[in-house]
Amino acid sequence: MPRAFFIVFSLLFCLEGCAIAGNTVINPVPLGQCCVFDARFEIQRYPRYPHDHVRAFPRLLVNQDRSRTLVLPGFPEGGYRITFEPLALRAGRVYRFAVSLTSTGTVGVTAEVFAGTKKLASEYASIIDSGKIELVFEADDQPVPGGGGVIDVLRRWVNGQKAVHVLKLWVRSKQNVWINRIALLDDKGHSVVSGHRALLLPDVALGVYRRGQQGQMRLLPAPDQIPVDYRVEDVSGEIVKVSPLDGERTPSQVWRIPLPTGQSGYFRILVRLRDQDGKEEYVKRAYVVVEPVRLPPKRRRFFGMCTEEEGLTDFVPAVATADDLYRLMRDIGVGSVRMFNPAMPNELSEDGVHYDFHALDAAITTAHKYGMEILLELGSNRLSRLPKWLLTSHPGEETIDLRKGMRFDYQRKAFEEKGYDKTPYLDLEKYRSYLERLFAHLGSRVKNFEIWNEPGHKFLPEDFIRIVRITREIQKRYAPDSRLVGFSSTAYPMFGHGRRRGEFPGFLEDMLRLGGGKHVDVISYHSRHAFNFLGKEDWSDPLTDYAVRIRKLLNKTGYENLPLWDTERGVPWSSDDGRLDRLGADGGPVAWLKPFNLFEPARQMPKIYMQARSQGVKRVFWFNWFPGTQNIARSRVRESLFDAGLEPTPAMYEYSRLHVSIQ
Repeated sequence: MPRAFFIVFSLLFCLEGCAIAGNTVINPVPLGQCCVFDARFEIQRYPRYPHDHVRAFPRLLVNQDRSRTLVLPGFPEGGYRITFEPLALRAGRVYRFAVSLTSTGTVGVTAEVFAGTKKLASEYASIIDSGKIELVFEADDQPVPGGGGVIDVLRRWVNGQKAVHVLKLWVRSKQNVWINRIALLDDKGHSVVSGHRALLLPDVALGVYRRGQQGQMRLLPAPDQIPVDYRVEDVSGEIVKVSPLDGERTPSQVWRIPLPTGQSGYFRILVRLRDQDGKEEYVKRAYVVVEPVRLPPKRRRFFGMCTEEEGLTDFVPAVATADDLYRLMRDIGVGSVRMFNPAMPNELSEDGVHYDFHALDAAITTAHKYGMEILLELGSNRLSRLPKWLLTSHPGEETIDLRKGMRFDYQRKAFEEKGYDKTPYLDLEKYRSYLERLFAHLGSRVKNFEIWNEPGHKFLPEDFIRIVRITREIQKRYAPDSRLVGFSSTAYPMFGHGRRRGEFPGFLEDMLRLGGGKHVDVISYHSRHAFNFLGKEDWSDPLTDYAVRIRKLLNKTGYENLPLWDTERGVPWSSDDGRLDRLGADGGPVAWLKPFNLFEPARQMPKIYMQARSQGVKRVFWFNWFPGTQNIARSRVRESLFDAGLEPTPAMYEYSRLHVSIQ
C-alpha cells in the first residue's frame, strides 16, 4: 500500500445547550463559508433545493494548541452536507477520513467522498447504536474496531485528477446526535498542513453588495499572524483604497475591514499579514458592487438566468437562502429564470405513486415573489437519472428503447453503472402519468415548459416526437395558456469542436420534418454550443449568425411565426484553455496553476446579448448562475456569475449593466 500522507482539519457540531468546557468562544462567524485550518466549509441541509436551509451561525473556538473548532447550534433531523474547496493531493498517497459521533439512539451514517468532476470516489455507510463512536474510514481491506469501514479516496482517480472536492455526511436519527469531529489525519494524528491560512469572509451573502450599502470583510488570521495593511483594487488593477490594520492579535479577535461600495464594479481586497518570523502572506477575495436595476418585470423578461441543478443546490452556503439569491437576481436585472431540475421525475417521486411537490412549490413561490417568469424543464437532464419506476425491461408499443438515442459513451457507461441496461425502455404510460400529476398540480402557475434539455443527445427524432405529442396533449388539457418550448438545439451531433464546421444541427431539422413545430410555441437553442459548431477560432466573434440560420430554417419549413429563445447563452467551451498542471517528478501535487481569464469573457457579454436582440431573439438565458462543479480546472467557471470558490466573477458586474446598453 502506498505510504500515507495526510492533512488535518477538525469540525465540531454541538446541539444548543451543550456545555463546551475549557474553550473560549470568539465572535460569531456566519457559516456559509468558514475556515478550519485550510479548508473552507459550507453546511447546508438536504433535500437539495435550498428553501429549507438551516441558517447556521457557528462559534469559532481557538483551542490551547491554537487549533480552531466550529461549534454549531442543534440541527433538526435530516441530511446535511459539508463541502470544502478543492484540496490538492499528492499522487500515489492515501488519505483517511475520521468522524466522531455521539447519539442518544440508533443512528444511520453515510459518508461520501467526491473527487474530480464530482465523481463519487468512495463511500461508506453504517448503522450504529447509541453512545460515542469513532468511525475511521481506513484505506485498507480490514474494518477498524468499533464499526469502522473501508474507504480509499484515491483508489479511483477520476479523469486523471487527484483532488477531493466534496465530503457529504448524512446522519439519520430521530434522537439527538452530536457530530464531534470530521478529520483528515496522519498516522500520528498530527496536522501536516503547512501553516494555518487566513480567510476573508464577506458580511453579505456571496459577496455582492448594492451600491452605497455598508459592507465589511471579516478577516480570520492564522493564530500566529498579525494583519499589517490592506488594499482594494478595481477590475483594471487600479488601487481604490489602501489602509493600515492596527491592533494586537488576540485569540478572540476577528478583524473587520470596511469596504468601499460607493461605486459599482468588480473589486478585489488584498490583506497583508506577517507571522512571528517576519514572513509575509497575502490573502485576497473578490467582491462586486452592483447598481440595482429598476426595470419593470415585463421589460426584464428578455434577461434570463439558468439555475442549473447545482445552481441553487449543491454550492449555496447556508447563509444564502433562496430568498437572498432571487433578490440578488432581481437586483441585477434578471426577469426570467430557467429552473433546471426541481420538476424532474426523480425529484418528485420515489415510486411513481406518491409525489412530493414541496421543494418545487417553494421555488415557484420565491421566483414569483421577485417578479420572475419561470421556464421549467420537463423530463430528466440525464437518462441515468430517470427513476426506475419510469423504466421497464419489456419492449412494447408504449415504450422507447433509450439505448438507441444515446450518442455518447459516457451516457452508456452511466446507464450501465446504474443497472439500467436491464430495464432500458422508457414506459410512456408512466411518463404520461408523471406529466399529468405535474401539470394538474401546477395549474396556471408556470407559464413556460421546456420539453427535456438537449434531447438530441438522448433520443432519436422519431422517438422524441412521441414524447412531444404526449406533452402537448397534457399541456393543452391542464395549462392551455402556457407555452411549450423545444428543442434546445445544439451543434450536431453534439459540440462539434470544429470537426464538422458549418454542418447545421440535424436533430432540429428532423424534428421539424416530423411535425414537431406544430406542437411547440417557442423554438429554443443553445448558442454556447454554436461557437464550437462554427469553429474554435470564432469563439470571440459575436457574429455567429446561429439564430439567423435557425430562423431561415423555420421560414423554409413553414414555422416562421415561432419565436426564438436562447435558453443557454454563455462563453463557449472551446475558449476554455484551463488545465491541471502537475509539479514534481511523481506528478504531484496537483495545483491550479493555469490562470483563468475571467475578464475577456465578461467583456463579451454585452456584445453577444446585443447580437441576440438584433437577430430577433425574444429571450436569452445566461448559463450559468453557479459553476457546475467545484473543480476549477474542469469547471465552466468562465460562464458563471460565481467562480468555483463561490466568489463573484466579473460576469456578475457585466450582467448587472446589460439593461443600460440593451433596451
